[in-house]
Amino acid sequence: MRSLTESRGLKVGALLLAVALSGCGGGKNEFMPAPPPEVTVQTPEQRDVTTYMEFPGRTSPYRTVEIRARVKGFLEKREFDQGQPVKKGDILFTIEPESFKAAVEAAEGDLASAQAALQIATTDKGMKEQAGKTNAISKLDVEKARANEKAAAAAVKVAQAALDNAKIDLSYTKIMAPEPGRTSRALVDIGNLVGSGDSTLLTTIINDTIIYAYFEVNERIILPYLGARTKAGEEGVKKVKNHGRVRLRLGNGEEYSKDGVIDFVDNTVDANTGTIQLRGKFDNSEAELVSGLFVRVMIPEEKKAAILVSRQAIQRDMQGDYVLVVNEENVVERRDVTATNVVGQTKIIEKGLTASERVIVQGLQRAREGIEVKPKEAGDQKESSTEGKNESKTAETQKKAEPEKAPVKDTK
Repeated sequence: MRSLTESRGLKVGALLLAVALSGCGGGKNEFMPAPPPEVTVQTPEQRDVTTYMEFPGRTSPYRTVEIRARVKGFLEKREFDQGQPVKKGDILFTIEPESFKAAVEAAEGDLASAQAALQIATTDKGMKEQAGKTNAISKLDVEKARANEKAAAAAVKVAQAALDNAKIDLSYTKIMAPEPGRTSRALVDIGNLVGSGDSTLLTTIINDTIIYAYFEVNERIILPYLGARTKAGEEGVKKVKNHGRVRLRLGNGEEYSKDGVIDFVDNTVDANTGTIQLRGKFDNSEAELVSGLFVRVMIPEEKKAAILVSRQAIQRDMQGDYVLVVNEENVVERRDVTATNVVGQTKIIEKGLTASERVIVQGLQRAREGIEVKPKEAGDQKESSTEGKNESKTAETQKKAEPEKAPVKDTK
């Protein structure tokens, strides 16, 4: 049997349990929802901007001149430093000139002989014409003398032409720069026979004081300019060529320091690619560029009243680019947008957004479509941040200004 004490303990426990159960059933349990998450919003900026269409291209020199041997002979000298600048008229190579000097001397002798023959023929004609006046000789003899003089005069001309050609060939033994520029390496070593059978290529001169950049543009982009050219005639052509200042972006991502102009538009569209070739012209007097560089030609494009949104506000999923906006009821909505060119820390929105909407720029991880949020303007956030910093500085200043209290000694 249980003791009296155990029996009393069971009764007290049952009584306490009943009281506890009655207390739980009598009160009302109220759920307190979490406050709306705070987000930072900003209205898009709307202003005129200049963006650039970029097209891949290659640089090309203003002029390229191939230096070739124009006469046959052994290469005797190279008189320039390879890869260095040369001036117009500088001697580059010398071909062995002895045989050409001899040819000039021979041609001079032939000319002298022809001139002497002409003098004799002229004297003979004069004598026979005098004799013909007294009928001492026949008219036929007089005509023969006149013909001989003409033949001798023609022979002089032939000899003179031969001498001129011999002198020209002799001048070709000194190969001079026809254009200022920078030379390539020498392609033929000294002592080799050149000009045998064809004009041997000796080196190349590049004049790159002006640099061209050739690039291809889609026909849909160039069609409006071609239409303007057709309507305006020659003035339209000038407008197309000098349509605007163009820039170059180099392979390392940097922009070339000088602007250029479009000075050439091809006359046909490539049927295979659907593109048309254009050329940009750039000053290169300081030799910052060389031929053959890969570049991106940047053509300016002005956009009026463009809508600009912070790049961090633009998100992307399977459907494309979108931003989250807060409507008048402070509910988050999605806006599918078409984002194009980057302008600093913003992007241009072509479609899907107006300049009056409140775009979420911070707190995106807390925002979801359809939920209520507590919006805060980006400017307010900056002010509150500044105020917080000022309060912190003030408190810190006050703390430094207060004198330190001396420690109290324990007298016990």
